[in-house]
Amino acid sequence: MQKRQYYAKGFKIDRRLIAKAFVAHRNDPEVDSFLLTIVEGLNREAYKCIITAYDHEARTNEPYLCNIIAIETGTDKEGVGGVGPWTA
Repeated sequence: MQKRQYYAKGFKIDRRLIAKAFVAHRNDPEVDSFLLTIVEGLNREAYKCIITAYDHEARTNEPYLCNIIAIETGTDKEGVGGVGPWTA
C-alpha cells in the first residue's frame, strides 16, 4: 500500500519554547503535561485536528517532529501552504 504525503496549515506547538519557558530540557516529561494543558484549553470547534508532522522548514538538513494544531490539511503543499510532509 502506497503512503500519501499530506501537508498541514496551522499553529505549531514548539516543545523547545515550552521547555525554555517552564523547564530545563525539551524532552523533559513535564513538557508533555504542558502540551496536554494547552490542548485541553482549546476550543475543539476552532481547528480540524492535531497532528504530529516533520518540520522541514525549521531545519532542512535534519527535520524534527512537531505537534500542529491543524486548521487545514491536504496533499498539495502549495494549496495548503503549510508544513509537512506527514504520511497517513
